[in-house]
Amino acid sequence: MRRRADAIAASVNPLFAYNEKMAELNKLMEAGAISEINAARAMEKYRISAAGPFLVLRICAPEFFKLDHEEKNQALKSLCTLRPKRGEEVCIQLLSESKLIRSRAFEETRELAAQYLAEVASTNPALYLLEEVAKGSKWAYSHQLRKAAQAALDRLGERANQYISSKNQQPAGPQPSAVDEPKGQRGQP
Repeated sequence: MRRRADAIAASVNPLFAYNEKMAELNKLMEAGAISEINAARAMEKYRISAAGPFLVLRICAPEFFKLDHEEKNQALKSLCTLRPKRGEEVCIQLLSESKLIRSRAFEETRELAAQYLAEVASTNPALYLLEEVAKGSKWAYSHQLRKAAQAALDRLGERANQYISSKNQQPAGPQPSAVDEPKGQRGQP
């Protein structure tokens, strides 16, 4: 009976279905039956876009830098897949952070942010930040981070070229046919 009521509620309000899936994932995580990384994969797989705020909170938490590479990667991937615009904003925020003494985990997180910006960036601030990091000094940015930012810039260039070539292949508008009358000739004998 409960499943039928849930199905009816989901058909009336799609957000209900998302909330139900999120609640179920939260219960599984709290019980230890599913890891956060598997929960993030499920959110991405089932396109639970309502998970965006949860992912943002997780990524922006101070302990995010301490997670292992795979968990950080999956959280950013899920966010950028579900909410590309918000993913771009969060990646800009991560990449903009700086510390006097940088740990490897901190730099690794910033490298991941640069990699995901390569796939979702659509604004000038993202482009300018990647340029700044790629051309920045070794005192401000690690060698690996500068390489990641340069690779992201290269990927953005590829994406721009693909977009331009796809636009050039589309017809510009209706093509005149051979039977069209020249302008000014209409209705004249």
